[in-house]
Amino acid sequence: MTPRLPFLLCLLLAAGTAAADPLVNTKLLKRTQERIATLYHSHDQRPVAPEERSNPFRAGGDVAMPLQSTLPGENPAADASARDALLLRLASATIKVTGVVNIAGRMHIAVNQSTYREGAVIPVPLPHETVFLRVGAITSKSVTLRLEEAEVTLKF
Repeated sequence: MTPRLPFLLCLLLAAGTAAADPLVNTKLLKRTQERIATLYHSHDQRPVAPEERSNPFRAGGDVAMPLQSTLPGENPAADASARDALLLRLASATIKVTGVVNIAGRMHIAVNQSTYREGAVIPVPLPHETVFLRVGAITSKSVTLRLEEAEVTLKF
């Protein structure tokens, strides 16, 4: 046997035992895991969503509010006018009026990248149906929208 062989065997034995011993401080690891758990414990719940109308990041047409159903047959005229008012409120919340434009001496409003004049009809898609709003009066600071008998004035 050569004199180098026992030396190499001792070297391999020492390297094998040194690699098996972990160099991790278990106390430090435990403290770190406890700290992470205390910091992120409150992040498990989702935050409350902002109200749709006050959310500045909403795009036009993304308000989805369920329609309240009424009992049919009690008062059809009141049911229809209440439904029109609700649909008008929902539709007016989804459109984005970006300004007023004067084209050929007539006032037009810019809504969702299109222009509409007084008397024009604006199609507004809602989750369950499409509502057609009629443009009433246009001023430099407001516009009046109508749906059947219901009417709302939007100010900008």
